[in-house]
Amino acid sequence: MGRDRCISRVNHYYVSKGLETIH
Repeated sequence: MGRDRCISRVNHYYVSKGLETIH
């Protein structure tokens, strides 16, 4: 479970970066 939470956090970080790049 801890691993899933870590992946979620990293995924959110990449998504935010992607949104910033698109904008």
